[in-house]
Amino acid sequence: MNYFYLDDQRKNIGPVTLEELQELQKMGLIKSNTLIIAKGEKEWISFSKLLATTDSSVTSTESTVLQDKSPVESSAVVPPVEHQAVEEQSTGKSVEQPDIETIREELDSLIDEILSAEEFEPEDIEKLKDKGNLSGYSEEQLLIHVEKKLLEKGFIPDPDADIKETATVNERLSVGWKTYEKNLEVSIGKFRNALDNQLKGVYSPNDYANIAKSAMGFLKRDDLKLKETLVSYLKEKGFKPVGEFETGNELAVKWKTDSAINPRSLSNLKWIIIGIVLLVMVVAVSVSVYIFSHEKVEKQVLQSQISKSVTPAPAYGTHDSARILALDALRNGTDLSVTISKIPKLKKVVEAAKELAEVSPRYQEQVTTAKNTLDSALKNRDKDLLAYFGKVVELSRYTPEQISYAMGVINNGDLTLREKKVIELLTKHVGYLSKNTENDPTKLMSDFNMQFNDFID
Repeated sequence: MNYFYLDDQRKNIGPVTLEELQELQKMGLIKSNTLIIAKGEKEWISFSKLLATTDSSVTSTESTVLQDKSPVESSAVVPPVEHQAVEEQSTGKSVEQPDIETIREELDSLIDEILSAEEFEPEDIEKLKDKGNLSGYSEEQLLIHVEKKLLEKGFIPDPDADIKETATVNERLSVGWKTYEKNLEVSIGKFRNALDNQLKGVYSPNDYANIAKSAMGFLKRDDLKLKETLVSYLKEKGFKPVGEFETGNELAVKWKTDSAINPRSLSNLKWIIIGIVLLVMVVAVSVSVYIFSHEKVEKQVLQSQISKSVTPAPAYGTHDSARILALDALRNGTDLSVTISKIPKLKKVVEAAKELAEVSPRYQEQVTTAKNTLDSALKNRDKDLLAYFGKVVELSRYTPEQISYAMGVINNGDLTLREKKVIELLTKHVGYLSKNTENDPTKLMSDFNMQFNDFID
């Protein structure tokens, strides 16, 4: 039988025999995915499929001939059936090429059919390769096309898989892909199975961190969904919260099953609850009184210190002690200025992380980390401000001569541009508090913000 094949430029070559095709394969001119069509046929197939079909056909034919015909008849050569659908090149007519667009449409339909299950496994690629060969795609092009389809359909790779940013398309498709909802559903199922082994009648808020570690995939990255799943699990398993809690903060108290609570009587449980409520009220009142009295004493002490700013310097005050105090204030003020310069950048990082989290929940961890870093910076800023303010208040009690001497010595030293700016503010603030008894450090903070909010060393 004669055949035609498509070369690399997709031109019809032939007619050639099967033996000639095999020789061309040995020479590297034909590959296993080269498209072949038999003379008189209408369907193109890959060369590897042709070989498989031919081997099977030859075996079957030989068996039939030997059974049904005499030795003389079986040795006769059966002339090939002539077909008019395919003509040799000498006639000037070309063999009809496969409709690539139709084949690619069929490939897309096959992909859609596979993705309708909302899951895509690496073995599904094998189902697509035969159709991909007929479509004219190389293996790399086929993988890229499949990945594009996955992303268009909202599929994402297994969130538990470690896929590097530099991974090839083949590596990215070597893990299971599911829709976000499907991934989340699987993660919730794994988490609930882990809870069966972790919670034995009692849930404690102190154990929440370890419980959260057993979450998988996207559930681990979605803190709200994680807590919602845990609360749902506790309720379904017969757990009940022990004590009062604010709405939306159910996991701040212990949860126990009836068997774990094991009350001796309903009356005893009632009095226990009343006792807890009374204890909470006593503690709340005590804390409020303590905070109020502590703030009052602290305010009185601060006012007492500032009121002394209009009195002469203490007897022990010297030019040298004023210099040391000014150096301490300079150090605290410099620390404060550095923190203030960082805060605007940290706020931008938080906003950028939030935007990424809106695109994909997998970035929620970055949002949490950025917020924690910003909160830490704000606390350090307030701490540095109080330290600086205390030094300024104390320094303002010295005589103008002692203060002038201290500032002069510092200014004659080797200072950075930032330190020079801090010294300017320090001189201003000492002079201000020398004449006023105001104990509000926010004015000092306002000066620092104006000076260092966008300061670059």
